[in-house]
Amino acid sequence: METEKEIIRLNSEKEIKSKEYTDFIDTHDKKIDDLLKRKELLLMNIYADKIEIGQSLLYVKVSARGFSDLINLAIKDLASGCNYMKNQYYGAKDYGGFSGQREDHRYGYGPRHGHIVFALGIKEPSRKLTKYEIDCCLYYLCNFFTVHENVLYATTK
Repeated sequence: METEKEIIRLNSEKEIKSKEYTDFIDTHDKKIDDLLKRKELLLMNIYADKIEIGQSLLYVKVSARGFSDLINLAIKDLASGCNYMKNQYYGAKDYGGFSGQREDHRYGYGPRHGHIVFALGIKEPSRKLTKYEIDCCLYYLCNFFTVHENVLYATTK
């Protein structure tokens, strides 16, 4: 009986340690991946700090390629005081065989039909962005395709 209890205890302890080890490896693998991506950006002369600040301020949903026209509209809006994105996000939807239909919405809303495949807005639209934050958002958007397609540094924090 004591032997059976000891076997159960040891197996349980083994499972706990195994999970801790797996969690440790997963956490460190993610950190290493992030650093490698950051290094790749630096080698491309892209400043990762500005990209990360821009990503932290902007809401970006990308499930389709393209939409440079919407990114350009967002760049113009940010550069001119961010009046449009204070109230709504730029978006595109797929519906009924038509892809990439322009469909902007107020925050918290979406299309009645179809689904959003690209959205670009401000995470906290009620907050006024500083000049530096706007600069970081502009920098991020100007390097958007390099960041997302070449490096796949799409960690929208």
